[in-house]
Amino acid sequence: MLLHVRRAIVDAAVDALGDLVTLGIVTAVKSGRQAPMPIATAPYLLVYGRQERSANLTIGGRARKLDRELILAVEIVTGEDDNDEEADAIAADVEFVIADDPTLGGLAKDLWLSGTAIDANAEGEIRIGRARLEFTVSYHTLATAPDIPKLDFTRARNSQYAAIL
Repeated sequence: MLLHVRRAIVDAAVDALGDLVTLGIVTAVKSGRQAPMPIATAPYLLVYGRQERSANLTIGGRARKLDRELILAVEIVTGEDDNDEEADAIAADVEFVIADDPTLGGLAKDLWLSGTAIDANAEGEIRIGRARLEFTVSYHTLATAPDIPKLDFTRARNSQYAAIL
C-alpha cells in the first residue's frame, strides 16, 4: 500500500514532536483526532491533517504536477486545569520544534504557522484546556504519484513512475 505524502507529513511531525516527550514537556504525541488516553495523563499532543488544497502547477496529461497545501493541526490537550499558561508554553515549544525543520525531512517545500485557536471543552463537569496550532505545509506531487514528494525525483526515476516523468 502506498503512503500518501500527506500521511508521511503527519508522521514526520509526530516524530519531530516526540522530542517534547523526551524532555518531559508532554506525556505523548499521537497521530489522529481522538484523545488516545485518559485526560489525567495530559498534557499531550494530537497531530493530524485538517484540510488540503490542490492546484495545477502544469496543465494536462498524466505528468500533471500539483501544488498542495495541507493544514497540519497540532492539538494541545492540557487537562483538567484549563490552563492557558500551560497551553501557551507548550505551543511555544511546538512552534520551535516544527520551525526547526520547515521541510519535515524533505517532504515539504515549506511550512509556517497559519493560525492558533485556544479553547476549553466541558466533558461532564470537567473543563479540558485545548489549543490547536495550524501549520500550512506546502508541497508538490505528480497527480499520478501522490506518494512521492516532487522534491525527490531521484527515487521516482527508479520506480514504476519513471514513465510519467
